Amino acid sequence: MTQLTRRAFAALFLFFALLTSSAEELSELSSYQEVDRLWIGLGEGSLEPKAIEAIQASIEGYYLFEARDGDRLRKGQFWLTIDPSKLELEKQELALEEKKLKEAERKAQLDETEELLALEAKLEEVEEQRRLLLETSSVEEAAELLDAGLIERVQRGVTKLDEEIERLRSLMDPETRQTAKELTKKEQALQIERKRLALIITEKRSKIKANFEGMLTLSTEVKERLLEDSEGLVWLSPGAAIGLIANRDTYVVRIPSEGTLLDTVPQDKARIMIRNQEEGKLIMADLLQVNQEQTGAQSQDVFEFEISKEDAKSLSTVNQKKIVAHLFRTFEKPCRMIPKRDIAFEDSTTLQSGGWKLLVQKLYPEVELVAIGPQHLAVRKKE
Repeated sequence: MTQLTRRAFAALFLFFALLTSSAEELSELSSYQEVDRLWIGLGEGSLEPKAIEAIQASIEGYYLFEARDGDRLRKGQFWLTIDPSKLELEKQELALEEKKLKEAERKAQLDETEELLALEAKLEEVEEQRRLLLETSSVEEAAELLDAGLIERVQRGVTKLDEEIERLRSLMDPETRQTAKELTKKEQALQIERKRLALIITEKRSKIKANFEGMLTLSTEVKERLLEDSEGLVWLSPGAAIGLIANRDTYVVRIPSEGTLLDTVPQDKARIMIRNQEEGKLIMADLLQVNQEQTGAQSQDVFEFEISKEDAKSLSTVNQKKIVAHLFRTFEKPCRMIPKRDIAFEDSTTLQSGGWKLLVQKLYPEVELVAIGPQHLAVRKKE
């Protein structure tokens, strides 16, 4: 056998040895479960209705309840009035102002007619005085008897009468009077509009509406006082608990990211699983949104997962409930889960120097490391 032949056989033997080794590794890898999600730990959070709002008394005063405990409110429905007497008083004041304005307009029309008649009479009187004054001063015999000082006084008198005539004619001018009426009307309308806007503001502050559809749960104090007042009028001090509105058609689980691996997971891949204590049913929830909330001097991300309406039917949380959820990262394509303990001691030197990624590359060249969990490695065959 020539040297070249021996080398060829050696290369062929090495090639088949590599194939056999890879086949054994893939065969061993296939024994691991193939799933579409990786468990990344536990997270403490709260289970609560998706839409919930607590209501407190904003001021001291009477509160008129137009809904009762357990009522289901429509979105936008007015169910509570703060200080109804003040609101009613402002409504009456506005109505009175509008009535007074109409009466003032009617009276102004009558006054205008009387004023025009008086102005016409005054104008005729002044014009007659001017005529007589000019007529007297123009008589030749009288002019010869008048001294220069008296003539000058007559001229000043005529000038004043001319000015008065001009003033009276100006007051009687239709265009001038119309402008004055419009200004007065605008001023009065502006005063009414101010009162109307003030009433709208009072109504917005006083009339409380439901921001979403949900069931009303009143506080014990309010329920007890409503039993004493059939009209639904209750006196409350500032900050007193009135109740809450909650829509229990859907629920959310809110989990702070601190102490979890949620921040390392793409948001569209984060899911959780909780157990319904009443039925022992496992419920999956998808990520709805991530909110940044302030806790003292620090802020952190709070992950909010939404439970489907179908699963929400089995829940009966009134307000908030502390829970522990299983956190997962999902995959578009299934991955095989390798327990870390199975390969941690295969090559400790590589693990220490290059981490899990390098170790997986060395032990399983045909696969890629997709994600790392607390207990498992998610791997997938290279494409």
